[in-house]
Amino acid sequence: MSEWCFTRLDPEEKLGLRGVKYTGVGNVGAMTLGVVLAALFYGVLTLLRQRWHWAGLEMFFHGGAAGRSFIPYLTVLLSMWTTAILIFKRRKLRVQRSVLKLQLAQDAPEAMLRELENRVDAPDDFLATRRLKLELRRRCDGLSRVECAEMRKIAAEMDEKYLESTFTLPRGLIWAIPVTGFIGTVVGLARAVGGFGMVLTGSGEQAARLRDALGSVTGALAVAFETTLIALAAALILQLLLTMQIKAEEDLLDAVPDFVDRNADGAQG
Repeated sequence: MSEWCFTRLDPEEKLGLRGVKYTGVGNVGAMTLGVVLAALFYGVLTLLRQRWHWAGLEMFFHGGAAGRSFIPYLTVLLSMWTTAILIFKRRKLRVQRSVLKLQLAQDAPEAMLRELENRVDAPDDFLATRRLKLELRRRCDGLSRVECAEMRKIAAEMDEKYLESTFTLPRGLIWAIPVTGFIGTVVGLARAVGGFGMVLTGSGEQAARLRDALGSVTGALAVAFETTLIALAAALILQLLLTMQIKAEEDLLDAVPDFVDRNADGAQG
């Protein structure tokens, strides 16, 4: 059995899903995990809510005396979907980094290729070993160091673009999370303004209770901004986690050339 096997190590493959290459994440696995995380999140909140009647818990649920909207459910679902993507990417990054400790013992390009394919099952599934495999093939074909360097640069740019593309969906979700909060706030503001209008157009008896009615309207305004608070807090946390993941994957890209140099520069062409 090979020391490194993508289908044995990749988290998506372990779940019976088709693993996306490198640190890319498939939609099915991420969405499923996101729904599970959202359900667990609300399960914990429900248990806490039964024990403590805290406004910070109530704002995650719809209805009630304040007439809260369902928007927080959507915000949490998008947040957990993003979290699931980052969890998968973190674990897949660990798999990709594990192969960096590979050190080939052979010194001839052909022998090194055979050793690589014996020790790594499907080297193309790992970013580092794919680049090493391409480098050794160029050495076998007798390409000069200048030609190899140019092709290395092209391969590095392609890998960088691919890894960058894997962040398109989480970036879009993080952008959408505050938007859901603003939508919830607009819905709440509309209700509050509607209630204020009813007070002004009410009967004389209602006008006598104007102060009490205005109090309820201002309370509705406070509830309206809760959805934005939830969304902005979630987006901030997720943006920080996303930035950390981007930095970690950039570190992987920086480590690959050293890995290739360490293994390929000793090859005798």
